[in-house]
Amino acid sequence: MAQGRPVSRLTYQQMFDQAELVAFAQPVSTNATAEQTVLPDIGPPIHVVGVETRFAVDTLLKGNKATKEFVLHHYRDVKPAVYRNGPWLVAFNPGGDQSYLLFLKKEADGRYAPINGQTDPGVCGILPSNLIDLVAIAQPVSAKQPTAETTWNELYRGRSTATPNGHLAGYQTEFSVQKVLKGEKTTQKFVLHHYERTGDDIPSSIKTDFNPHRAIGYISCY
Repeated sequence: MAQGRPVSRLTYQQMFDQAELVAFAQPVSTNATAEQTVLPDIGPPIHVVGVETRFAVDTLLKGNKATKEFVLHHYRDVKPAVYRNGPWLVAFNPGGDQSYLLFLKKEADGRYAPINGQTDPGVCGILPSNLIDLVAIAQPVSAKQPTAETTWNELYRGRSTATPNGHLAGYQTEFSVQKVLKGEKTTQKFVLHHYERTGDDIPSSIKTDFNPHRAIGYISCY
């Protein structure tokens, strides 16, 4: 049986909190550098070449308000190939109309890097903006309400239905919007449809716990 590997997956809130720059931006140029290295935390070794992609900022969500452009440091394969449990690298086509939502951290030389590392930036942290209808800073106004819906976690497909944590339960949580960053500007409330794994052995640290009694906002992308 094929074995998977750990992949860093962060929530939008975690990415927003940890990032130094969050922006909607369009790629304007992309160039390979002389840098050659091996991707971390993956085997067998995958040799890659450094790439610099310059972005023009459309909307800045977090970071220096004077930022109009920035350089993203990322990687591409030396010899593109299909890997089992391979990396989730990113590539860009400057000159098109595709923009991205990027959650980035700053490197020592002033360039920016994906918030979840260089091996799997395509998993989370760099997202095509056409996949997102609403980005808002919002606060939950009610506790999450369970629905009658249940489904099966796609990550467990092919395993026995007795696999622990394979089942998901549906929930709804209502939010009050503090600020719309992308989407219909008149949106004042929305209902978030989300899932949680079932079972008593799920760590509380990874459960979705929107607390309407805490005076904090959440960054939400749908």
